[in-house]
Amino acid sequence: MAWKITNKEAKGAVARAKAEGINEMYEKVEASEGEKMTYNIAKRRDRATEDLTQIKDRKGRVLSREEWIRARWKEDFEKLSNEENPRRIREEGNPRVRAVLGITEKK
Repeated sequence: MAWKITNKEAKGAVARAKAEGINEMYEKVEASEGEKMTYNIAKRRDRATEDLTQIKDRKGRVLSREEWIRARWKEDFEKLSNEENPRRIREEGNPRVRAVLGITEKK
């Protein structure tokens, strides 16, 4: 039962700290630096949602246009799809046949 009380106290402390942080942020937003801060937050959130839009071609040059990237992916996919991969040749015989250890009874 002690862990329940401790858990409840910890959750309360986290909630208070979170509320305090949010209040501090709102105070900064309402102050003179708020416009700049709001812009920076929006910029960070926008960058976090962007997809990776650059890959490199075979020569190491960065491709940034969508049609170039698609062509590069198509080229790689076709190469992988049509490429022969080395295969291991299996030995003749039944692969399920193997030595069976004797069963012993320990006393």
